[in-house]
Amino acid sequence: PAGQDGAEMSIATLAKGDHFGEQSLLTRSASAYTLRAAEDATVFRLKREAFERLLQSKPDLKSLFEQYIANLSIRNFLKRFTVFSALPANTLKTLLKHLKSESFAKGTPIFHEGDVADKFYVLSKGRVKVVKQQAGGEQLLSGMNEGGSFGELALLTNNPRAATVIADEDTELFSLSREGFEKALELSPELKENLAQITSQ
Repeated sequence: PAGQDGAEMSIATLAKGDHFGEQSLLTRSASAYTLRAAEDATVFRLKREAFERLLQSKPDLKSLFEQYIANLSIRNFLKRFTVFSALPANTLKTLLKHLKSESFAKGTPIFHEGDVADKFYVLSKGRVKVVKQQAGGEQLLSGMNEGGSFGELALLTNNPRAATVIADEDTELFSLSREGFEKALELSPELKENLAQITSQ
């Protein structure tokens, strides 16, 4: 698949014991990714009919696959469209343990100017606006769409929130606690560098 710049990018590297192809079988859709052998490899193939019989006989296995696919979809979204593209696949898997999904109705503040910073956010769906209170009223600083991230400045500087962020339409976010954010920075110097560049703009 391609990233935001349209260039082909590697989403993950699979090794002995890993599996693939279940998403297309479960959803009856075309594969969203291209897989190439990075070296000589032997794989075991399970035909659709056998796969479906297996799931019918093992309902718990189907639930496990569905949860795996949900996590994989989040990892791939983060890898392709967000500031976390700098993180290796294994680091992204670790990061998932700290991520939480949050929903905000249109017009709902996500945080206010002056709040203590406790989370970093990534937009998975919807749009937010960033505003600041001025003497003449509310000033619109910027807007942000799917794949955008915010909240890093106050976490990096340990200062209060510098602006208010409001859901500009019904919005879904991935939030990362301060602990998870600091862990991600520890695991990836590239991420820390990317965020430093964003905050300096």
